[in-house]
Amino acid sequence: SDSRYLLLGMLDSGIRLIETQTGRVVKDYKGKHVNRSYKVYCTFDGSENLVLTGSEAGNMAWYDVADDDSTGSASAPANSGAVLCVRAYESQVLATTQSGEILVYHSDSQESGGVGPAKPNVSN
Repeated sequence: SDSRYLLLGMLDSGIRLIETQTGRVVKDYKGKHVNRSYKVYCTFDGSENLVLTGSEAGNMAWYDVADDDSTGSASAPANSGAVLCVRAYESQVLATTQSGEILVYHSDSQESGGVGPAKPNVSN
């Protein structure tokens, strides 16, 4: 990241991409996640082509950076609660849930079309 942009997760279920020098909202990502009560973290994937976020609805969602389209989501296991934090690391995405689970998503170009994380491996 070159520090030109900042992602802000908002309590209106939106994620704003802000240009740091001007404070201008460049993109607003909405549609596949819910964020109204908790501080839910969002981040870029390793290639900075996707915006990744958790959701109070119990899923992780990803959006295309360039066209702000929602490109997919993956559900956490039942009874996990909200997905509160996501972090990208190389070809993996780590997510934590309200119930304390750590989810590890692996990028899989066959299953997800090269767009986002595949089915999670769950660790308690």
